[in-house]
Amino acid sequence: MLSDKEIIYALHTHNVRPDSMGNYLNNYKNTVGLINDKKANLSCDLVASWTVQVSDMDQCLHLWKYTGSFEKIDQAKEDLWNDPKYLSLMQERSKLLRSRHLQYLFAINSRDALPRSCSN
Repeated sequence: MLSDKEIIYALHTHNVRPDSMGNYLNNYKNTVGLINDKKANLSCDLVASWTVQVSDMDQCLHLWKYTGSFEKIDQAKEDLWNDPKYLSLMQERSKLLRSRHLQYLFAINSRDALPRSCSN
């Protein structure tokens, strides 16, 4: 078993409308602030956010780390989808995007991934 299922990463890819990058970045900053305010109930942390300047331009990626398996992801979704302020931010953001994508990733335990030496 190479994955550590207690830690799950969620990589959100947002393709932003070219005329909406400033509004999008402000919206996402407010969203992160709201999530940080609810941190006592949520088991997630924003690890990194970045924008793409080559290839698929007007793209933003956000890497979130969840601790506590998929159960914690489900709890966070439930909490956020019942928050009117969060729903308002999501509705506003949807008008700024061309598309979005979510991918879940597992941490690799390097000690398990390394080849083991064999003895004769």
